[in-house]
Amino acid sequence: MIVESWAVHSAVHAVTIQLCFFAFDMSHEVPPPPSLVSTEHTSANEDQANHSSDQLINVLQSCFSDLLRKQDEIQKAIEALKPPVPVTDKKSTFWTSYMKLADEHDKEFKEKYSTDLDTSLIFAGLFSAIGSAFIIQIQPQLTPGPHAKPPIKIVVAQSLLYISLSTTLLAALLAVLGKQWIMYYQAAGSRGTIEQRGLERQRKLDGLRKWKFDTLLQMFPLLLQLGLLLFSTALSIYLWTVNVSIAIIVLAFTLLGVGAYLYLLSSAIFSPDSPFQTPLAPFLKHTISITLKMLKPPSRVINLWCNVIQHVKAFMSEFRKSEASLLPCFAAPTSMSSNTPLEEEFPEIVFDKPSAEVSAVLWVLETSTDPLMISTAAEMAIDLQWPVDLDLTLSMNRLDETVKQSLQSKQNIPATSCGMAYCSLRLVARAGRASGFYSDPLTGWPIRMEHPAGLQNVKQICNEYPSVIIDSATWQVTKWALYNIPSLYFHGESYQLIVEYFLNQFPPQNMPTLDEEDVCNYLCCLNSFFGPCDPRIMIQKSKKPFKVFLMTQLFKNLQTARIDAALSARLIKFTSELLNMAHICENQYHSTRQVGNLITEISQFCSTVPQEEGWLDLVVSAAMLASARNTGFHYAGQQLQEGKLPNVQWIYTALEHLHNAWCALQLEEWDTTTNTAVDGLLVLLAWNSPASLSHTPSEACLKPIIQALSTHSGSSAQSAFYILTEARSWYLVPQLQSILHKLTVWTHLGSFAFQNASRPHVFQAQYFELGKYIATIPEWKPELYNNLGVWISVFNSVLLWHDELSTSCSFVFRNIWVSDGHDRYQFLDKYEPNWALAVTALAQAWETFEFSDLPSLHDFVRLFRGTVSVALRVEYWDSETRAASVWKDISPDLREKFSPELGKSLIQAAQNALDNRQQAPGSLIAVSSEDILIRVAGLLSALGQEIGTKFESGSGEVQLGGMTTKYNDWDSLRNAIHHEIISIDASLLVY
Repeated sequence: MIVESWAVHSAVHAVTIQLCFFAFDMSHEVPPPPSLVSTEHTSANEDQANHSSDQLINVLQSCFSDLLRKQDEIQKAIEALKPPVPVTDKKSTFWTSYMKLADEHDKEFKEKYSTDLDTSLIFAGLFSAIGSAFIIQIQPQLTPGPHAKPPIKIVVAQSLLYISLSTTLLAALLAVLGKQWIMYYQAAGSRGTIEQRGLERQRKLDGLRKWKFDTLLQMFPLLLQLGLLLFSTALSIYLWTVNVSIAIIVLAFTLLGVGAYLYLLSSAIFSPDSPFQTPLAPFLKHTISITLKMLKPPSRVINLWCNVIQHVKAFMSEFRKSEASLLPCFAAPTSMSSNTPLEEEFPEIVFDKPSAEVSAVLWVLETSTDPLMISTAAEMAIDLQWPVDLDLTLSMNRLDETVKQSLQSKQNIPATSCGMAYCSLRLVARAGRASGFYSDPLTGWPIRMEHPAGLQNVKQICNEYPSVIIDSATWQVTKWALYNIPSLYFHGESYQLIVEYFLNQFPPQNMPTLDEEDVCNYLCCLNSFFGPCDPRIMIQKSKKPFKVFLMTQLFKNLQTARIDAALSARLIKFTSELLNMAHICENQYHSTRQVGNLITEISQFCSTVPQEEGWLDLVVSAAMLASARNTGFHYAGQQLQEGKLPNVQWIYTALEHLHNAWCALQLEEWDTTTNTAVDGLLVLLAWNSPASLSHTPSEACLKPIIQALSTHSGSSAQSAFYILTEARSWYLVPQLQSILHKLTVWTHLGSFAFQNASRPHVFQAQYFELGKYIATIPEWKPELYNNLGVWISVFNSVLLWHDELSTSCSFVFRNIWVSDGHDRYQFLDKYEPNWALAVTALAQAWETFEFSDLPSLHDFVRLFRGTVSVALRVEYWDSETRAASVWKDISPDLREKFSPELGKSLIQAAQNALDNRQQAPGSLIAVSSEDILIRVAGLLSALGQEIGTKFESGSGEVQLGGMTTKYNDWDSLRNAIHHEIISIDASLLVY
């Protein structure tokens, strides 16, 4: 503001001085004496006065115009001197710097090629004038006379001159087009945001490289050279017909020039240090190499020559990479091994595509020498997804130099970002080496203890140390370090020392919130300690799709790594904690094959661990990792392939140890650690069923499984359900049958299948299949017979019926509860026989039901709920084909055939309930539940009368709880009865 005020004040002051001088001149003009003034001069004086006024006005207008113009210039200068508005966004900062550098580059680019094209146009003009003169001179000799023919040499010479002239004019035309192409390129980045303009400009710059613009423009001189060669040849031929001596001289100089040109061209082809490079040299080298490959020469000499050519080509490639150019030089894609497990596990679409800003950032790093601009590009380079087919030598050297310059000038912030970018590019470069890892020379950055912790961490990573600073102030550097550690090369250090050093840097009290990418990078780090990682995974910025694969590789490495059990347990436990701490999106998809491979490796690892001190902690930690909340998969009944089934005896032993330890603590419920451990062990055991479940478990092993099932929810209950429905050999072992009966396994299985009916015909199908199996075992028939209520509840929870489900259900009904096959009735589909069997089984159960004690009343509630659902069911969903399902009504004829029998049994059961009121005083029923029995009897009687006399859904009324309740259809009747049974069940809970 001070500069602006001073500048405006100076301009005003200058104009004021000018006006004062003008006024002084006007006031000191000497007037003529009054005696000499006559009347004839009055008009002249008036004209003179008017002229002076006009002159004064013009001077004032000119002065004020100058003042306004100078004020605008000063304002523009002040705006240019103002510091730019600081930009905090990383992308905006980069693109601002990018456009500044691009303007400088494009100006140099335009000047270089415009000068070359102008030179080509001048040469083409002069040369075409000279060639035209010779054409005009020789043209009359082509028509010597009406009967004479022109000499053949004259015709050839004139033809060559015409071709030379045409070549020159073609070069001139292309030069004019070249100037237009450059102007088109100069128009890039004129609209849109700064990022859009930068991307458009970079796209056009990449287009120049893709379409060989540089090479094409350099071909214009070749056309002029060709025209000059043709002109010299034509001149030599023409002079041969005129004067042989002169022709020999011209021909000698022509051959000398051609020989010198060919010598210089050969030096450019075979010597990378030759300064005589021309656009024709790379083309000839490539052509020679392709020709030799196509010919496939059999002789050893020619093969040796091919190898020499390949080596020369390689040297030329290296020279071309280090050669300064206005356009960035990209290397050819490197070949990678195809015999990797990733190709079988992951399609190509899983791998991220390179970021759009890669070429722009690389161009800035190769071109700019401004440390601040390089630092801005380095910050962008850290977050980009890089491909592996780039030559990064120049960029890494530039970053290395910038780090050293920044440290010498004590600019620590650019040093940190440039050092991080250097290591990130080194990771990409190492991943692109098909031969594996290579060791980079130490850069020798002068970093001392007084420098920031983040910069020291960067130096540790650069010097091949897996350093991770856990600090909220440097957490971004920590995230970067986790990404870069897999590229480090450990020079023979032991696994034990590396893993301990790495894990010691993760104190729980300093751990910030992790995300899924951090956890995946952490897993990649652990795998890199035991061997090189796959290059394609190593360069991925987001390793989320490979999380399960990385965990699988970790357990595969732990089986061969020479580290003790305590460190392995610590590593696995901490990994599990990280998975549970991280914020990970749900509904992730991982193929069954990947998860199965992980389960196999965990089981094989645990089965090979010697059962020594610390064994239980190690296997429990591995099991907890398998059931970690954020592993990204959930067990849903999958099973391993038969060839991958490991030994599961260690799971039985671990479950026994956990159960005994829990019993020793005398706790009523599992603590969080025990619950998580059992969950993981059951997941591992469920994956291995049924072939691996042939071993007979002990009672201490069975109790945790059944206790997990009794929770009826959660992954542990689901795993226990699959184990107990698949391990069918257990139901045949005599010593296990009594334990399973005592622990009411069948009841718990039915309750779980009923309460998890949201997944159609999954758990119900498993339950029915197991029932079909044990219905043929004499020791299990009484268990099934006495639990009809559980079976009916699962039967009612099935939403969609299909052939396999109907067959299993019908088999159990006929073998346990109903001896009559109901073959005399003509059923329409497979569900109707099951409905009829269920009604018949319920009728038989109510005929023999006894209200003897309080537990019998609880059995009454369960059985009555199932009876209401079956008897008052209106329709069902039948799967006619695998592609179509339809709703069907239960016909009145079917109800009239089977419902009256059930109605009679319900009325008989109501009478039995009333008869129990006559028991001796002191009985629990007589003393505490007399009113409940009355309500039970009324409920049974009401339902029996309705289903025994009505066979179509319609309106009516019924006596429930001493009150008349009206209903419109059977759905409303079912709701009213359910309301009454809920009230009775709540009264029973008091006792």
